[in-house]
Amino acid sequence: MRILACDTSNRACSCCLWEDGQSIDTRFRNDGLTHSQTFMPQVHDLMEKNHADYADLDALACTVGPGSFTGIRIGVSAVKTMAMALQKPAVPVSSLEALAYPLHEEDALVVPLIDCRNHRAWSAGYYKGKQVLPEVADDVNVIRKVCLDHVAKELANKRILLVGSGAALFLEEEVPVAEYREGFDEILPESIGALAESTLLAKKEELARSGAPADTEKDDTLTSAFAATALMPVYLSRTQAERNAKEQGKVVENVPIRYYSTLEEEQKKSMELVFEKAKEEDLEKIAAIEQVSFPDPWSEDSLWTFASDETIRTLVTAKEKESGELVGYYALQYVLDEAEIAVVAVAAKYRRQGVGRELIEAVKTFCKRKKISVIHLEVRAGNEAAVHLYRAMGFQETGCRKNYYDKPKEDALLFSLSI
Repeated sequence: MRILACDTSNRACSCCLWEDGQSIDTRFRNDGLTHSQTFMPQVHDLMEKNHADYADLDALACTVGPGSFTGIRIGVSAVKTMAMALQKPAVPVSSLEALAYPLHEEDALVVPLIDCRNHRAWSAGYYKGKQVLPEVADDVNVIRKVCLDHVAKELANKRILLVGSGAALFLEEEVPVAEYREGFDEILPESIGALAESTLLAKKEELARSGAPADTEKDDTLTSAFAATALMPVYLSRTQAERNAKEQGKVVENVPIRYYSTLEEEQKKSMELVFEKAKEEDLEKIAAIEQVSFPDPWSEDSLWTFASDETIRTLVTAKEKESGELVGYYALQYVLDEAEIAVVAVAAKYRRQGVGRELIEAVKTFCKRKKISVIHLEVRAGNEAAVHLYRAMGFQETGCRKNYYDKPKEDALLFSLSI
């Protein structure tokens, strides 16, 4: 398996041609020049010097963050464009996981930390290559406490190995079990290649077990599973431009960026949702959200068909507990032990605040109560935020309906989740 692996997420800019468990060649620069100047020339030089043809690649991979906001956008945009043109899989790799990877065989909690200013760091925790602490953007004092608690409770007081630019902040307080590993502060493109190959092979094995073909030379199964259109930055915190817009009272919508961890948790804590079966008086508000959310919105009559029937379908609203304001809803239809999500929507001003995730969790809760074992759904291939949400919540891509949607014409990706 031949992979072009790339990183532009931090100070260095690098790429690697990776094949069958080893690096063929690498380019690495950390000389102060901007990634927009150096990245693509490095990639072209790497391919040319190794007499490699882009068409012969099996996949492309890049770090998607967290890290430098501008740097991430450069790498993601370039790799996404190349993968789309080549019709190859585009594999996202966590910057933190790649930073920790050289120590993945250590019998210790490996904690990568990337300094993101104001005594904060992007961080996560790994034990023998498995993620055991979530990716967060948080105060280093909080990160230190979480790491020490985890080691005490789960790892029998094993060592904590620190890597990255934020390690010095972690060691401002004396921590006897913590050790800084010098020489591992940069993300190596070889690590990205290894992680991407592992991800692709795991997906091929999963597809083989399910009976689906997984040979990229014969079909586009992996290309669908790692669609270039779904590649997007992972920031963990808001950009300066977004913070400025918020201060100026501007509404920023549909930004193709994925957030999770403490930011989302704080937002969830600040807004408690109540889920209940939709009432007739809710239909006007639901229809209004439909109008601004979809090019082919449902009518109030269609919505009422779901709301008035609890035998094979349902329409459920999510309302903010304190104000009672309707913030989102889902419609579901079900027969025997299978269900299909017909629609999920969130009011514009509540988007990117974890509401979509909570709606899907509510669907899962409803289905478990009804003894439903499989949930299906379909989504526009270009709806990157939704595609990432479903994948993050365990849905597996099962197929594609070509040109299924109109306004604009677009493929439908099919997903399923066993519960």
